[in-house]
Amino acid sequence: RSGRVLFLNRLHPEKCVHIAISLAEQYDLELDVIGTDSLLFCPEDYLRAMFRRFDGEKVRFWADPGYHMKLELLQSARCLIWPCLWPEPFGLGIVESMAVGTPVISFAWGAPTEIIQEGGVLITHFDQFPEALKRIENNKPEDCRRNAEKFSSGNMAKMYLELFRKVVGGERW
Repeated sequence: RSGRVLFLNRLHPEKCVHIAISLAEQYDLELDVIGTDSLLFCPEDYLRAMFRRFDGEKVRFWADPGYHMKLELLQSARCLIWPCLWPEPFGLGIVESMAVGTPVISFAWGAPTEIIQEGGVLITHFDQFPEALKRIENNKPEDCRRNAEKFSSGNMAKMYLELFRKVVGGERW
């Protein structure tokens, strides 16, 4: 793995790439930012502010790196940083990262609290980030992968069918 950390999400204030950049700067980390389809949906003033922070070396931006480069960045990253400060409904990037064996550091808001059981670290405050970086060193790629497999299309379909059966049967969910 490289020493670089990764941000994989839309460039939007609610997804908090500015926090990922600030953490990388504060702790002298190199950061790769993959901004998925983000340029179409991001407020222009925020986008301009973020582009000023991408220097091409310490903080590199990849608008649409394509499948193979995205996979390479995911596989080689020290970890994925998921700094969302709102109740994220799912977090596909978390599952993608863990599926290739890369651990995740996320704020404990919304879906990450359910997704990250193994293969990552949940934090509740910025001050916990350095300790989380140390803790992910103990994460094994196979633990990340096993955790991600819970969210495979087959497993998700089974869970939805079970939920539908319960609802149809009158159970609360």
